[in-house]
Amino acid sequence: MREYGEEYEICPYCGKEKEIKPKELYFLTPGTLIADRYEIGVSIGSGGFGITYKAWDRTLSKIVAVKEYYPVGMVNRVPGEKKLIIYSGSRQKECESGKARFLEEARNMAKFNTHPNIINVYDFFEENNTAYIIMEFLDGVNYKEYIKEQGGRVSPEKALEVTRAVLSALLEVHKSGILHRDISPDNIFMCSDGHIKLIDFGAARFSAKDEDKTRSVILKPGFAPPEQYQTKSRQGPWTDIYAVGATLYRAVTGNQPEESVNRVEEDLLTEPEKFCPELSHNLNNAILRSMALQYELRFQSAEEFLKALSGETVIRNVGKELKTRKIRRFVSIVTVSAVALVGIFICLQVVDKRKKAAAILEPADISIWISADSAETVSEETAVMEEALEEFRTEYPQITVEIRCMANEEYETALRAAMEQGTLPTLFESACLSQQEFSCLEDITAVFDFINTGDYYFLDQYARYFPDEKQLPLAFVMPVVYYNTLANTEEKEVGELVEEGNFLVCEEGFLTWYNLYSGEEPVPDFAASDAVLSRREQIADKEVFLLNESACLIADTSVYRWIQRNMPGIYKVGFLKEAGMVGTFQDYFSISNTASTAEKEAAVQVLVYLLADTAQDVRYVQNGDYLPLNKKIYAAYVEINREFTDLHTGFSKMTMVGEYQALPNK
Repeated sequence: MREYGEEYEICPYCGKEKEIKPKELYFLTPGTLIADRYEIGVSIGSGGFGITYKAWDRTLSKIVAVKEYYPVGMVNRVPGEKKLIIYSGSRQKECESGKARFLEEARNMAKFNTHPNIINVYDFFEENNTAYIIMEFLDGVNYKEYIKEQGGRVSPEKALEVTRAVLSALLEVHKSGILHRDISPDNIFMCSDGHIKLIDFGAARFSAKDEDKTRSVILKPGFAPPEQYQTKSRQGPWTDIYAVGATLYRAVTGNQPEESVNRVEEDLLTEPEKFCPELSHNLNNAILRSMALQYELRFQSAEEFLKALSGETVIRNVGKELKTRKIRRFVSIVTVSAVALVGIFICLQVVDKRKKAAAILEPADISIWISADSAETVSEETAVMEEALEEFRTEYPQITVEIRCMANEEYETALRAAMEQGTLPTLFESACLSQQEFSCLEDITAVFDFINTGDYYFLDQYARYFPDEKQLPLAFVMPVVYYNTLANTEEKEVGELVEEGNFLVCEEGFLTWYNLYSGEEPVPDFAASDAVLSRREQIADKEVFLLNESACLIADTSVYRWIQRNMPGIYKVGFLKEAGMVGTFQDYFSISNTASTAEKEAAVQVLVYLLADTAQDVRYVQNGDYLPLNKKIYAAYVEINREFTDLHTGFSKMTMVGEYQALPNK
């Protein structure tokens, strides 16, 4: 990967001939150009699903690593050609599915390009009937080879250095709701410059709390916990913690850990201090705790494991920890029994009311109107609402529900026309209405007879936000700052960027912010305020942010999916902690006061269901851009989108905008 004179037949740097042949006939020939940019060199590794090459980036004039998707047994290649030949039949579908997972690996890795302990991904694309990932080229050896070079094991100090680097990487990976699932000495790289990198995210999957979620079984014997051997299991950060602990065990003892499934039958794992007498008793216990067969007994996060390795606290061995937890659980059960009984009583009252409603609800035909961002998304929004109300239709067979969805502009026109003609639908989105138009709306408070407001954010203060009590929100958004790490090269704080004017304000979210400079008076319309105009002297669209023309975008949580999709590995999320920031409710629904009594009662139950777990999950976790009001479903949303983990800590400092979408007075 360096230039030399034409007079040389052999490279003076690496000793290779000019016309070097690939190691295997089906490997790309050195000198092959892909994407009109990357010149392939020699192969540096291969496996059952891919080949990795050293390569030269002609645009940036630097060495890179190119990983090519090549599933052995499903494809072939004519020697000297670039394009793959995919076998027909069932293999073709399997190959395409594998390619999608391969590209997902690239997306997973690209999220963490700024982390010093995670390999950087520069590009990924499809070409030649296959796909490629362009990564930084790492000069050095993997941890497995390094341990071998050191005589089969390393000092506790060196092992701790490597373990802390891996856990530092996992802090970011887990925060984004991703599990690596393949940590072992093979996938930790010791760079020549001293950096330690976590590599190979091919087995990575998004985590979930669903214990029955089916997952593919991908593992390395000796480094995988018992739950990873099952296609249906509860996996989480603790799954990677086991692998990190097993890697630490291998490094300090010089012995491959016993397979976890064998340990389940009879646990014969030797304590690490028996092989490594210089190991502290606390570190010995920390390793064993990280490798506990019951995931509940392991450290539950990378942060917990790091704290244990620091020696700040005494770590109990697995047996003592289990005994301590049993005692603690017994005391907790006795202590909270009375409180639980009260809670159960309240919940039973709510459930009882719903059952009674189901029994006495009169047959009715109701219509529901909803809006969509554009005509192209009308069918999609309709399908989401149909899915959200599936349980309602089952429980209330006597109620017929007709859903109509329209694009925003058409929706407002149709709604006002129906208002004038006295033909309003039974239930409809009403955020576009002014206070003067509320006379045609029904009081909505009957909904609160069927829910426990403590299960929802902000609804315990409903009357404060909606004094007319004629609109019910189902979701909300909160202010967020998105950093562009390519533009914010000096890693400045948001306050500095705002003072410098190095920011853009997302047009859709302007109502969620006070004056960012003074923090005193609310600014009802950013477009009319010179104080908050960006350096481009206008309210700029988020597309400009994508072009690296500003270091941060001031917007809200509704932009998050767009940012994730368009800026993987480039963005960071930040929050303004100061009091005075404003959040807004979303998806306002109202009931027509011209509907019959039976229709109104049915509409109330529809709203109850739209606040319940299933509907909130369908509409906002699976298919939407807003945050669910339902606390349980909000927790599930944050579990998936870990970058919002700390968002709720600012709820108490923020003012929510309710009726009329007007900013409140200070």
